[in-house]
Amino acid sequence: MLMVPVLVIYVKWPRPSNCGAFRFKRSSIYITLLMSVKFGTQNLNEVIYKRMIRRILYEYLRTGRRVKGFMKKWDIEIYDTYDADQDFFTHVLSTSGGKINVGIPSGHTGKYSITFFLHDHKKTDIRRMMENSDRVQHELMHALLYAKYGTREKIFVKSVHDAEFANFKFKINFWYFRAFLRWTRIPIAIADIRRDYNNG
Repeated sequence: MLMVPVLVIYVKWPRPSNCGAFRFKRSSIYITLLMSVKFGTQNLNEVIYKRMIRRILYEYLRTGRRVKGFMKKWDIEIYDTYDADQDFFTHVLSTSGGKINVGIPSGHTGKYSITFFLHDHKKTDIRRMMENSDRVQHELMHALLYAKYGTREKIFVKSVHDAEFANFKFKINFWYFRAFLRWTRIPIAIADIRRDYNNG
């Protein structure tokens, strides 16, 4: 009998141990796949950006079920920065008090509706992704407070802008697959609205 040697290669899957995004229940995997987010972009990786949204929301909502409930109620659309209507932003000031530049990430949050205008970058452009993540977290903070307070005393606007202006933020880690068997981490600085969100 001919004996054929077999080489067995054991590969340890590189799984980050300190990322909250991996401490979900198994059902949260399907939340990402089923999230209703409309993309009007050409290059953005839709799975990565859906996971980014879910990761940020989880920091406040804390369970996959609450994230799912939030996503069912809100309409989210993502477009290229240059698709932004400059006339819409004519009367709007940035957090720092200047005019909105439509060449940089921007967005607006309304009644159960969020529209992002983000860099339409490829997966390997980490700098652009970090710039986009800052706008994503900003609008999601507005949405979380709107879901809780509505338009009462404009808390959903004032609380976020006050935190951004005073640089009251805390960082989370967001991990994603950049290449085969390779994880990449980017830090996301989130506006600290915990006082108003938790005490309402």
